[in-house]
Amino acid sequence: MKIVPTHILYLFIFAGLAFSSCNRDNEISLPEIEDGDPVFSFNAEIDGQMMEWVAGLDDQYMHTDWNLDQDDIKEFTGFLAEEDCNSDCESAIKFCLRDYDFDSNTNINESIRTKSYSYKSQELIAKESDAYRVQFESIHQEDDPDFFWAFGDFTTATGVASPIHIYERPTTGFLSPIFRLGANARAFAARQLPIFPDDGIDYNIPPVNARLEFQPLGDNKVKITLRPEGFGMIVSPDLLWDITTGLDGPNPNSEFIQTTVTADNPDHSIEIEIAEDTQIGAVVLFLDAINPLGFATVDVGLEINIDDNGIITTRGTDFDYSIEEITGGSRFAFSTFEISYTDANGKLYSSSLKSQNDNLKFEILEVSSFESNLRSQNTLRLKVKANECVLYAEDGTNIMLKDGEGVIALAY
Repeated sequence: MKIVPTHILYLFIFAGLAFSSCNRDNEISLPEIEDGDPVFSFNAEIDGQMMEWVAGLDDQYMHTDWNLDQDDIKEFTGFLAEEDCNSDCESAIKFCLRDYDFDSNTNINESIRTKSYSYKSQELIAKESDAYRVQFESIHQEDDPDFFWAFGDFTTATGVASPIHIYERPTTGFLSPIFRLGANARAFAARQLPIFPDDGIDYNIPPVNARLEFQPLGDNKVKITLRPEGFGMIVSPDLLWDITTGLDGPNPNSEFIQTTVTADNPDHSIEIEIAEDTQIGAVVLFLDAINPLGFATVDVGLEINIDDNGIITTRGTDFDYSIEEITGGSRFAFSTFEISYTDANGKLYSSSLKSQNDNLKFEILEVSSFESNLRSQNTLRLKVKANECVLYAEDGTNIMLKDGEGVIALAY
């Protein structure tokens, strides 16, 4: 299907607890687009066929709405379809963002950021396992840095200093979020969250941390010392340092140095000479003195820069966090996305009927405010991307959506 773009585009905004028929009184006529680009559109390969929806000509519109589900969780929806479409109409594509948080006082305009979202899964909702609300707080010295979070569950966020993230209990391993000042920053911090597959939050593991202390020694020599933080755990006596140079070239060089804490050397520390920009990294293993199976990890990286005059500067970062457990919270499917597609024969496919692979995500790339509708309701314009997902029908058949991208709207 190919919908021809137009220079005059329309946005329909609705509010209510259920979808309603389109109302011409809510129409917003937008100014002519000088370069001919549509305001709202989405294109993707669906079931091997390239398809595109463009708000404008041929009776195609960007519809938006929000509603409350049976658990009073907000769902913010947008769908590209014909003018008189109520919801799941023929040849329509629909998007649904589940509530990003369960705090009704949170401002959606401040909370919807550039971020990757897991796909909603009816299978996971049925399990009713616990969920975890984690409030992160970045620690840095820069005045106005870029922010990059990798939450340890295949989702990421940018542009926010102190995000709230909803976790499901992991199926294997543990969760270890990473914080950087920018996606390619050399200074980073990663800390293992005490959330485990079998036990949920392990309250016997205290919140431990570590930082790297920098000390200049003269003649471009520096001393780096590990400073562990926290109580109830002991640092492993063996530590492997990763010293990476040539950071600005095509082939960085990594050198590994192991230190061992002894009576004569009570600290983990190394002395090195800085001839070019260098990253120092260390993975710190904390051990439980009582429980031999109890442990926690902290991964920390320090950036050391040297200018043409031999002046050495450092850059480090860190973060704090707090965790709130939501009993049976997986049934709410917080902070998830759903894509639905209705084909030309009226058959409905949805990404939520079965679980998707963990690395398949829906991404919000850009967020901007948009014109209010005639009811003075605010709207957001989102640039989005869906690399890949499987869309399922109730009869068990499925089709693949690939390389999806576009600009859609939400009303709130």
